[in-house]
Amino acid sequence: MTIPPPNTPLFTIVIPAYNKAPSISATILSVKQQIFTDWEVVIIDDGSSDNTQAIVETFLSDRRIVYHKKDNGGVCSARNLGVTKAQGEYLLFLDADDTALPNWLNTFNDLLQSGNFDLMYCGVSVNKNGALSETLPQQVFLKKVGIFLAGTFCVKKKIFEGIGGYDELITYGENYELGFRLCCLPLKTAFVSELLISYNISGNDRADAYSEKRIASNLRVFEKYKMMYHIDRKFFSLLFAITGYLYARKKEKKIARYYFRAALRQRPYIYKNWLRLFKTYL
Repeated sequence: MTIPPPNTPLFTIVIPAYNKAPSISATILSVKQQIFTDWEVVIIDDGSSDNTQAIVETFLSDRRIVYHKKDNGGVCSARNLGVTKAQGEYLLFLDADDTALPNWLNTFNDLLQSGNFDLMYCGVSVNKNGALSETLPQQVFLKKVGIFLAGTFCVKKKIFEGIGGYDELITYGENYELGFRLCCLPLKTAFVSELLISYNISGNDRADAYSEKRIASNLRVFEKYKMMYHIDRKFFSLLFAITGYLYARKKEKKIARYYFRAALRQRPYIYKNWLRLFKTYL
């Protein structure tokens, strides 16, 4: 493992926050309660209008926690700014309404004792409006095993910077777009099948973004990777089908038809997409 410069932490946890006063205390406390203590937290307040700042300031006596406030620019710009402030060799991104189990960082550190990994993953417990589910690292892109929800992946800072960080034009699914680029690299990876993150989705927050923001983000992905559809037909077929579904919900049948056809060109044996295409003619 590369030895970092003296007095720099092994891990930097970047926490973007926008009007997260009700939840950010629990997020910060979950980091302070880590068994492994060689970390720093960089909190980027993305222009909050509530008392997020006042709450964060109660934690700043811990010199491992730093706070910066910026004009509102979206979660990707907040995370990218956080990385410019980071001193750690490895980066983790934790949302301000999620929490980490006490052995989160210790588990990643244990992995590093067995190899100089570029990218590591853990499992996550998802709470969607009170309904609980579990997601473990699994085959994602290019037949590689991983998981790309905030808090579940730990990446070397120099690699994150080398691929250009988060795409600030993507406002939905930004972690998966970042993950796709990471999976295109020949990285040394490792994962644990432990649920180390509690990831919360509320009806008033992330779930409601399943609309115009998602369509715009998908169109951005299609434009970026239009010469790469053939390298992961499963992923792009799914993304085309989702985009078709979103347009169909808007009653824009002609556009929906285009994306269902695009999905079928990638994987013509997915019968559900044939059915969805048929329904656009009704």
